[in-house]
Amino acid sequence: MKLRLWSLLGLICLFCLTATSARAECTLRDKQALLDSGTSLYEIDKICGEIKETGKNTEPELTRPKRPDTHGRLQESSNICQTEYLWCEVSQSGPPGTPCQCNTRYGLLFGVIIRK
Repeated sequence: MKLRLWSLLGLICLFCLTATSARAECTLRDKQALLDSGTSLYEIDKICGEIKETGKNTEPELTRPKRPDTHGRLQESSNICQTEYLWCEVSQSGPPGTPCQCNTRYGLLFGVIIRK
């Protein structure tokens, strides 16, 4: 009985020692394997414990261009351009809210495409 207790206690101590040392350390081989698998350098440093977790995301966010606000009418298409002073027909059609320009004898007037 005492022999089992001591062997069990020894196994628990051995487990605690190995689990503590392997928690946040990476060898060069581990880092290379992560890099080969497509993991970013930032993620590798985070996994290996070289970067502490903060509350906010420190990776750069991708910015995407904004689409015109069509209020859910992407299937609609029009070729009428409304400016501040007048409207005109343009050569290409587009969804309502898309920027456009009317060519007048006084110069270009900028506006947006509206519904027919």
